[in-house]
Amino acid sequence: MTAEYPEIISQGLCEWCSYFNYGIRKYPDMFETVPYVSMGWPGARSDWDIYVRPKDFLFENHYSVLYEKGRVFYGLSDELNDDTIEENQIKIMRYSEELNRQLTDREVYNAYCEGYLLQYREIPSFFINCGQDDSITINAPEYIVMKNSGWTRIPVKMKIQTKSEKILLMYWFSDENGNNISAVAKQEIDINKPEFILPVVTLPFKQQCVFNFRVMIEDKNTAADAVMIANVV
Repeated sequence: MTAEYPEIISQGLCEWCSYFNYGIRKYPDMFETVPYVSMGWPGARSDWDIYVRPKDFLFENHYSVLYEKGRVFYGLSDELNDDTIEENQIKIMRYSEELNRQLTDREVYNAYCEGYLLQYREIPSFFINCGQDDSITINAPEYIVMKNSGWTRIPVKMKIQTKSEKILLMYWFSDENGNNISAVAKQEIDINKPEFILPVVTLPFKQQCVFNFRVMIEDKNTAADAVMIANVV
């Protein structure tokens, strides 16, 4: 590999590039696909969708942040100690439940997408267009369904023509009278990624409400909103 790409000797190369871009492409017979066996990968349900459910955990992909308040291993030690064996059993139970909850969250969203397709003959989608004149248009579904107390990962596509690089995406939930019933979440948009996943933290209770989706060009003081019925089940 270094003979073919000598620049990596001084510049470095991530392990993902080594495994997938080079190793599997060049030497597919040397690799065997097996289910992963690591806790903490992903670190949070919002990171990415899992498609293989581990049956066993043999080691932990350690992130200190997972031991902070509100995270999956909060209250447990992130250092080796006399209680590590017992705490590892607690970790397995907690992390297994996290993966189960992500699968449930996605099952709800996938069922919504299938129902929407049957009803409207189209897949529910979010599309953002920021024009050269700094105008913003948003295409969004008529309604959305999400699992309560979880994360719903929403695919978003966009076309960015504005010269501004300060584009902010916000979302929040409100009741039918327009009163906010959640905090306003904010995320900077990477204009170099025409497709991305927006992880939406849902309400901690079942509620039919309104999902508010806003895109703003911060340095141009322009914004656009999409508002839709949200059924949090």
